[in-house]
Amino acid sequence: MSFFRIIIPCYNGGERMAPMIESIKNQSCQDYHLVIVDDQSTDDSLEIVKKYDPDKVLSMDHKGYAAGARNEGMKHYKSDKYTLWLDDDDVLIDNDAFKKIKQCAIDNDYPDIIRFNWIATRLSTGKRGNHHDRFPKVETPELICQEIYGGMPWSKAVKTSKCVEFPECLAIDDCYQHIMQCDVCETAAVIHDDLYEWLVRTDSLTTSKINVFRDSGWYLEIAMLMRQKEHYNHDYARIAADMRIDFIKRKYLGRM
Repeated sequence: MSFFRIIIPCYNGGERMAPMIESIKNQSCQDYHLVIVDDQSTDDSLEIVKKYDPDKVLSMDHKGYAAGARNEGMKHYKSDKYTLWLDDDDVLIDNDAFKKIKQCAIDNDYPDIIRFNWIATRLSTGKRGNHHDRFPKVETPELICQEIYGGMPWSKAVKTSKCVEFPECLAIDDCYQHIMQCDVCETAAVIHDDLYEWLVRTDSLTTSKINVFRDSGWYLEIAMLMRQKEHYNHDYARIAADMRIDFIKRKYLGRM
């Protein structure tokens, strides 16, 4: 058993994955299992990944996108204490990231969810913005749930026994999973340090070849899923879902 289970979905990552894997290998805390799940890459990603000797390399037998790959990874190392879902094209920017998350867990009596700060860098412009102190000193699953930009899978560590699966066959899966994840959590903590860098690319699935009708269709699917209020246990999750739906309507569906 390890303290962390790290799951990374991969699709045509190739050499682009190297910085993320190296940032994991450089962590001062090495108490983890690393699981990389390949979503039917058409390049040499699998061969490159194996060179880094992760604990487990899996290959999808169907096209599952990031959601399906994460779910496949969650079938393994279920006894590890916490799960981190990291992306193959980003990077950990603090070599003590795992150490800080582990210490936060110990100091806060092992909360169900631990949120940490991150920065975003737009590779097309080099513009970098930070997200320090997005959250108050006292945090709850409710407040994390209702944070619009809290939906990224890579921005939190979740107690493995509390992990919620991602909705498969959707290109936009993380905001719904985020709400459902917070909905099953009772305790939370926040780390106010920037531990992660989101490298915003112009060639990713959701940013490349912009198509108004395609993109709107993706967001319409996720909005319809979030409308199914019988899925939620807490009122705050229903409120968060309504917030996401309103946001989607304003930003995406209004362009149709």
